Amino acid sequence: MDTITWSRLERLVARVAGDDPAAFLDATTTQDLTGLTAGRSVLTCMLDEKGHVQAELRATMLDDGTVLIDAEQAAREALTGWLAKIAPLSGCEVSDESDLWTVTALFGVHEAPTGAVALASDWGPSDLDVLHEGATDDAHAIERLRRHLHEPSRASDLWQRLLRLARDAAGRAQEFSRLSLLM
Repeated sequence: MDTITWSRLERLVARVAGDDPAAFLDATTTQDLTGLTAGRSVLTCMLDEKGHVQAELRATMLDDGTVLIDAEQAAREALTGWLAKIAPLSGCEVSDESDLWTVTALFGVHEAPTGAVALASDWGPSDLDVLHEGATDDAHAIERLRRHLHEPSRASDLWQRLLRLARDAAGRAQEFSRLSLLM
């Protein structure tokens, strides 16, 4: 039986949009982002005007040419403050979208699930970190579960079970099999 372990990461997610987000970020980070292609992500550091490191982050190019930044919550001021302030000088804008995305570390999974963006995961022991569009409220989560279950009417029960497991885990990574989720 396959075992999948997961842990939700409390991360800041910001979108850089505008004329050329990759070129703008290339000028303000340590990584060459000019060759970044859709669906790919890189690890980099954001620099201030004097070259000091302000934040460590992942930059992910989306299909529409915008770039999502995924960083520790401590980087909020640097990203939504300083970076957002200078972005218009390059025809770009930075917006905080933390409430629209969920970042999850997956163990035992090596490909991003459908609808998720695989992130560069050199930061930790997870096999794959993914970014899911959409905040997960109860109704949204139940509907997504319903689409993937053999018994769609049990989606609400499974969601309640997952919530109990998450509360019991209190932020610790846990390991579950399909069978243990149903018990």
